[in-house]
Amino acid sequence: MLGLPIARDPRFATNAARCENARTLKRLIEAITLDRPKSHWIERLEAAGVPTGPIQTLAEVLHDRQILARNMVVDVLGADGRPAFVAAGNPIKLSGMADPATRPPAPALDGDREEIVNWLQKDVNGM
Repeated sequence: MLGLPIARDPRFATNAARCENARTLKRLIEAITLDRPKSHWIERLEAAGVPTGPIQTLAEVLHDRQILARNMVVDVLGADGRPAFVAAGNPIKLSGMADPATRPPAPALDGDREEIVNWLQKDVNGM
C-alpha cells in the first residue's frame, strides 16, 4: 500500500525484528507518508479495509462539526455573561441529563462562602 520494499527485508520480517528496527521503519514510513496529505492516506487505508481517522491539529478539533455537536468543546462565560474562553466539555453523556454548550462563570472570590459554610455545618451536625 505504501510502496515500501519491506516485505522481503529481514529487518522487518517478524514482529521481533520490526520492534528491534522500529526507528528505521518509522523513518521509512514517515518519508512516504509526509509526501501526501492525510486525506490521501485515509482514502487509501479505508479502501484497503483498515479502520482509520485523521489526527487533527488543535485548530481542526476546535472547529470539528461532530466535536461541536457533542458539546466536547464549550464556551465558559465571563462575569459579563459573554464567552471568555473555551474548555473541554464533559466527555460522559447521559440521556436525560443536561449538557449545555456553555458553562457559567466561576463565582466571585468568596462568593459562595455562606452556602459552603451552611453545607459544612449541616454535614458536621449530621443533618
